[in-house]
Amino acid sequence: MENKKKKDYNSVFLPSTRDIDVVTLEELTWLLYGQPGVGKTTFAASMDKALFLCTMPGQKYIKAYKRPVTSWLMFKQYVDLLDSKTPEKYSTIVIDTVDQLYTLCKKYIYKKRNIEHVSDEEWGKGWEMVADEFRLWVLRLALLPYGTVFISHDKTIEKRGRITRTSKIVPSLQKQAQAIVNPICDVIAYCGFSEESADKHDSDRIIMFEPSETIEAKDWTGKLPHKCAFDYKEVEAYLLGHKTTKVKTTTMPGQGKKKKKKKK
Repeated sequence: MENKKKKDYNSVFLPSTRDIDVVTLEELTWLLYGQPGVGKTTFAASMDKALFLCTMPGQKYIKAYKRPVTSWLMFKQYVDLLDSKTPEKYSTIVIDTVDQLYTLCKKYIYKKRNIEHVSDEEWGKGWEMVADEFRLWVLRLALLPYGTVFISHDKTIEKRGRITRTSKIVPSLQKQAQAIVNPICDVIAYCGFSEESADKHDSDRIIMFEPSETIEAKDWTGKLPHKCAFDYKEVEAYLLGHKTTKVKTTTMPGQGKKKKKKKK
């Protein structure tokens, strides 16, 4: 992290120029989601000087700065520490997984309010308290002078229309938490395997950045492709403008090939 970024973060002043701040992959706010074992943690660990705040096991063979987070209070303490010290040895903070972090937040509210479930509070007050607490601290983390990566798994939901039903792959993060995390992310990326190979080799792992009827995704940078190989250097090349966004079409889960209409 550059000293200028830390200085700007700790200073109050009115800007004199209009700037585009984010230029590197590590400075973005990400939501990476997909099935377990596809390589989301490995991808995040490829980011320079990543600090993992681990709410679940699974990082033993990843070379990175790592600390366990076993309670919501502990997470808050790490955010306070990063805020007060802003150590330059880290450039990206990785939450692995954000699903479990949200669960820790709920348990914190349960204990604080002496309840067994958020629905025990009247008029939806419990859900509101969880949302307010989660939003406050997640936003504090995202506003620190670091990039942020939220890691989640995937699930398939059914969207019903009047005539048809559509299956859509979305993050497994609970809906209330998604309403907080999704808007602050620069990139929401689905990480999975191509359906074109049953063996699922490394070369068949893909990452998708463009939203569709069947995939939840987002790219605020405007530089990332519809989809590409799930490889850190590959994604970085697109972000830095070293590669164009025209890529070969790959069949994704739930995206069948359209049949050509026969001429009468």
